[in-house]
Amino acid sequence: MLFKGALEMLKSQRIPLAICAVTFLVWTTLLFYKYDHLGYYDWDLAFFTQACWQLLHGSQYTSVTGINYFGDHSYIITFLTLPFFALVPHPLTLVMLKLTAFIVAAYLFYKIAYEALGESTALILMVLYILFPANIFSILYEYNPESFAPPFLFWMFMAFQKKQWRSFFVASVLLMLIKENMCLFVCVFGLYGLFRKDCPPKIAWSSIFLGAAVFYAMSIVVVPYFRHLTYHPFVVRYAYLGHSVGEIIFNVFAQPQKIVHAVFTSLNGRYIQALFGPLLLPALISWQILFLAFPILLQHLLSVEPPEHSIYYHYGETIAPFIFLAVMCTLRSCRQRFSGKIFNMILVLLIALSLANLYDYRYQFRSKLDYHFDHLDAMRWAFVDAVPPHEGVIATFDYLSPLALRDQLYAFHKVYDESYQDPKAIEISELNTGKSFVLPDQVHYALIDFEDPWLQNEYMLMPPVISQRIQSFLVNSHWKIIKRYGSIVLMRR
Repeated sequence: MLFKGALEMLKSQRIPLAICAVTFLVWTTLLFYKYDHLGYYDWDLAFFTQACWQLLHGSQYTSVTGINYFGDHSYIITFLTLPFFALVPHPLTLVMLKLTAFIVAAYLFYKIAYEALGESTALILMVLYILFPANIFSILYEYNPESFAPPFLFWMFMAFQKKQWRSFFVASVLLMLIKENMCLFVCVFGLYGLFRKDCPPKIAWSSIFLGAAVFYAMSIVVVPYFRHLTYHPFVVRYAYLGHSVGEIIFNVFAQPQKIVHAVFTSLNGRYIQALFGPLLLPALISWQILFLAFPILLQHLLSVEPPEHSIYYHYGETIAPFIFLAVMCTLRSCRQRFSGKIFNMILVLLIALSLANLYDYRYQFRSKLDYHFDHLDAMRWAFVDAVPPHEGVIATFDYLSPLALRDQLYAFHKVYDESYQDPKAIEISELNTGKSFVLPDQVHYALIDFEDPWLQNEYMLMPPVISQRIQSFLVNSHWKIIKRYGSIVLMRR
């Protein structure tokens, strides 16, 4: 009888499950293509890959960033991913885990939308969620444990709506294991519950206190402890509001004029437009649901770090669940107030505008997937394979991820970038180690592409300084070229 019930459930869910399966296969193909074409152009995937490698070998130190792994953020959930990484120690293992979380989130959203709007509309919303530009860019970007947040956020929402409080708190705890700022979601769910008659006050207050307590412990105690600092390293992004987490939070309320001035900028206007796209108006109509994303959205709006005002990184994927939940609630209200014909017209308009918005990003999608147009991938991999396993190596960004399974890996970026060489720039960097970067003597290999986009961009800004730093690095360390092709050079000392 139980087997028969499970079979019937699978039959009723075959369309959304089929969509999820196809999405997984398509994205798996694309992401393998991206990796095979050395399309990971930043150091995040390398950082987290090396961190997992190091944790499995008993160390929390990551040479890519030069800090203790848990001194960056409280990535406790990493311990839950280590068994998978131990089975397949490879950067793509983390990428596949991120993709799996996205697919699970899409399916959970379908389940929520199905109960609110029925099968057809739920399927449409699920497909729009899968095709949402901010989600696509999050998948195309490197890797960050924050990518595990969406399924837990949908789980929390489902449990909250159904008053399944034990399930809600289980999801909350798992969410808070991802990163310290995820605790703010738990707090805001509690605030939301205070204004809901169907939420017991003790549940709402428990949620608020739980989120606040864990946030305090992680932000004020744990992360600074592992970083050997008296403050959270990322407060530099909000230095105009204070020099500690507590001071920043206090000034958010005590100095509203600064908040208004920081939030209402043209940069943030473009960010909101890009993040929401055509879903901005329908999402704002159900602002009560959108309020659940407010703390994290405000975090990005107040930051002085440009990537936090962009959808091209992993940040948008964490806000997207509440955008779509708000749109779902707006559509539910439309169905209740308008005729079926008008509702269908609204839905068709939403689909058309969303697809047009998606089409506008076609070139950006292509460049994020593979920005190399020279067909030299086989040559680049030959350079990677020429670096002996476990040998220390410094490399430009393209090569960091494939070389990450070792304890001595460094980004060539640190040799010339202001944030790692200039004392004043080092002080305001979230990766401040208190000193200029110097490559350790035990690192004997260097794999450098002198046409690396990051290097070219820095050189355009400060040609003499960058040239001098690179020249000093090459001459003083007595590097010898052992392999060269065009702008790509493999050296040994």
